[in-house]
Amino acid sequence: MLFTIQVNNKKIRAEKGETILSALNRNGIIIPTLCRMKDFTPTGACRMCVVEVEGRDRLVAACSQPVEEWMKIRTHSPRVITARKTNVELLLSNHPDDCLYCDRNLNCELQRLAEELNIRERRIKAKKIRPMLDQSSPSIVRELSKCILCGRCVRVCEEVVTATSIDFIYRGSGIHVGPAMDRDFNFSSCINCGQCIIVCPTGALHEKYNISEVQEYLNNPEFMKVIQYSPLVPAGIAEEIGIKYNRDFDSILNSVLRKIGFEKVYNTGTGTDILIWEMAEQLKKRISSG
Repeated sequence: MLFTIQVNNKKIRAEKGETILSALNRNGIIIPTLCRMKDFTPTGACRMCVVEVEGRDRLVAACSQPVEEWMKIRTHSPRVITARKTNVELLLSNHPDDCLYCDRNLNCELQRLAEELNIRERRIKAKKIRPMLDQSSPSIVRELSKCILCGRCVRVCEEVVTATSIDFIYRGSGIHVGPAMDRDFNFSSCINCGQCIIVCPTGALHEKYNISEVQEYLNNPEFMKVIQYSPLVPAGIAEEIGIKYNRDFDSILNSVLRKIGFEKVYNTGTGTDILIWEMAEQLKKRISSG
């Protein structure tokens, strides 16, 4: 069922049951968000998507508020802009100042919002979060001091991966995200899929890098340099740099790896096919046996 709502003195069509944010985005009206992810359960945690609704005293979170017929909304009123700016300033009040060395520098959503809202100084000062670096995982580094409690990683781990390896721990000022019982990552049910890293808007979760060790081995003439990679790697790299993947890209990747010093380059495609076949057979047996 379609009906009319008014946004910034302009009439647009909205569907019954959808949120304000969904209606705005569908009509080309963009407002900032931090915790929101498409097709995920909305939480309204970051309060960046707040809008002003005529007849209501408080600002409402557009990501979780359903639209109502003839609702009058203002997305960029002075009150709304001030609220968004204050929310970002509060997040920055105890955030680390090591942007230059951060893994997400120039690709950080919090940094981008601060720039868009013209935040040039730390107006609100709060006690810095004690740096807590968890490097126990073989592939993921967790920096709690950079976490903004948006909950993205928690939701993707629960709703997509279904591993439920991380969740909100404790309450009040001590709340943070981590594995059950506040243990290190290597003691959790984490399967190292990396989905939490992909959705993290800051550098709170990032990949563990072994570039220094690899360079050290490449420069050591006593070792034969051998590398093997999954068939998924070329496709992932192609997607990351924005080009269409095809078989020619495998040859390009092999050439690049040889040029940087690897003597032998192997693609584990055959082994992966065998593994997938075995897993499919096991699944077939489990389904047939109930």
